[in-house]
Amino acid sequence: MANSDLYRPWMALLRPSRPGLLRESVVDPEVIAEIVLQVGEPATEWAIETAYEMQSVQDAERLGGPLLRSIPKNAETELFGLWAVMVISGRTQTATSLLTRLVNDVIEGLPQMLSLEQSLLGLQTAHGYFLDRLLEICSAQDGDESARVAMKQISHDLYRGLRSLSAKLAQRFEAERGRWLSTRSAVKHETVLAVLAGEAVVDIDRASSRLGYDLGAEHIALIAWRVDPPERSSEAALSSVAGRLLHDLGCRGVLVLPVDGDRVWAWGRITTEDRPEVSGLSVREGVRAAIGLPARGISGFRSSHLQALEAERIARSFAGTEVSVFDFEDLELFGLLSLRPAALAAFVERELGALARRAPSEQLLRETLICYLENDRSLSAVASRLHIAKNTVLHRVRRSEQLRGRAVQENRLRLFVALHVCEILDAMGIELAAEAFGTR
Repeated sequence: MANSDLYRPWMALLRPSRPGLLRESVVDPEVIAEIVLQVGEPATEWAIETAYEMQSVQDAERLGGPLLRSIPKNAETELFGLWAVMVISGRTQTATSLLTRLVNDVIEGLPQMLSLEQSLLGLQTAHGYFLDRLLEICSAQDGDESARVAMKQISHDLYRGLRSLSAKLAQRFEAERGRWLSTRSAVKHETVLAVLAGEAVVDIDRASSRLGYDLGAEHIALIAWRVDPPERSSEAALSSVAGRLLHDLGCRGVLVLPVDGDRVWAWGRITTEDRPEVSGLSVREGVRAAIGLPARGISGFRSSHLQALEAERIARSFAGTEVSVFDFEDLELFGLLSLRPAALAAFVERELGALARRAPSEQLLRETLICYLENDRSLSAVASRLHIAKNTVLHRVRRSEQLRGRAVQENRLRLFVALHVCEILDAMGIELAAEAFGTR
């Protein structure tokens, strides 16, 4: 039986959850039209939708690198999805030129700064995601022998396609690597990647010379990215924003490294013992920045960057917020707890009740209660710190207990965590479900 005959009933099951995705595609319309001709409109839209879903996977930066970065409607992931649905369509012989174009477009879409290993990891992660989704659809047909056969063939064809794609990527990488590495920018990229990868062969003096930046110093890492369309801000302007922000943090030497057209990595050398003050900093409209903790030497160069990446991940999950600078120190606890956002929101709602409302009066009560818990429930200490009377502190604590429906002494650790998370959500402009605000 030809593959096209084997797959025909299963290709018919590939349908998107909503119509109109062809109009949202960021891939060349001619390519989309050819794929629709080969596999049909529903399967094409399913591939596009699955690609968008893949982009929203938690911690995509860690799992698959920039190929899977969580940004809206990324052409690279969509191209991979279209390639995958073509591979399993059984029509690859009649659409050889189309498949070749998809392969070339996927490879071209990978940023040149990536190492071969990172690019392959991105492709493998994308392959795994699409394969899982396809097998889920097949396995839903319980007791059907043809489903078992189709699942085996899908796995085989996608794996064979991935091997071919990886081989072409390796060929292209080797052909371009010599030319690209001759530029100064490429040398910087290669050096930074080696340092971030923790390669034991990195010579700190030689690497510092290549970068024009002292890797043995105390660093603070920063990531800046654009949220506006590309025409609103150039790469040079984004680098300028990162440099200015590090200067505002009191850094002397600065290393700024463009990652792609809408994102830069940066590090600054700190000259003071105290951590620079991040609160109150902002960047221009249409740009966001995430900042790590200060740390020394090559290990600090890496750790502060990883912290900035984590702050960026959290920031990207709050697309509508007006906050423009995200500090890892403020977000660390929230990040550890936020891998299941719905469960975290439910936890805050249960612990705080009506005290979680996003209103000035409740915000004032939460700030007082946090101070009260931090100062071991000392009325005088809170009054002194907030410059209010002790009776005012007591009144606010009792009012908080009324809204919460429970005494402050009950589950103090859970209460403190819920208050902290609620303040982060409030700062990001995220409001919890209104139905949760009934008093107990």
